[in-house]
Amino acid sequence: MLTSVTKTGKRAKHIARIQHFVATSYVYHRQNDSFLLILHQKLGKWLSPGGHLEANEQPHEGALRELREETGLHGQIVNLLPTPQVETPSTPQLPTPFCVLAETIPASPKEDEHIHIDFVYVVEVTEAAELHLQTDEVIHGRWFSSAEIANLDAPENVKQVCHAISQLSKG
Repeated sequence: MLTSVTKTGKRAKHIARIQHFVATSYVYHRQNDSFLLILHQKLGKWLSPGGHLEANEQPHEGALRELREETGLHGQIVNLLPTPQVETPSTPQLPTPFCVLAETIPASPKEDEHIHIDFVYVVEVTEAAELHLQTDEVIHGRWFSSAEIANLDAPENVKQVCHAISQLSKG
């Protein structure tokens, strides 16, 4: 059990929850202001490609691996936000996520409620690339305009991230 202090100075008790590290590729086409989303088999919702990091895998590597596994596409991470370059010859700098989210994953018959610490990256792919979906996890994949995303059956955080990427790209 964890204890924290609230804004009013009272102590609050929290049950420690398991945290899983995941990475997500928000595949964005700037010229068309559109996103590639996948219809997730287990959840039945539209998501960006992503998943759990493997042992000793860096977050950006996991995001690109999950993109390849789920869609067959090879992507390149793009940075929409200014990032200071602070690497040194002995300390490389990793690609900066667009954002990092703490997503609560509800309990299921197989798992207790837990938290996904999600490293979110903006990724571009070759426009002509053909989708090769991993059908055991993905039902369908397609491009949606940023305007269409608000009406999709997708988690609210997916809609918010897409909206933020679209707005930043427009300047």
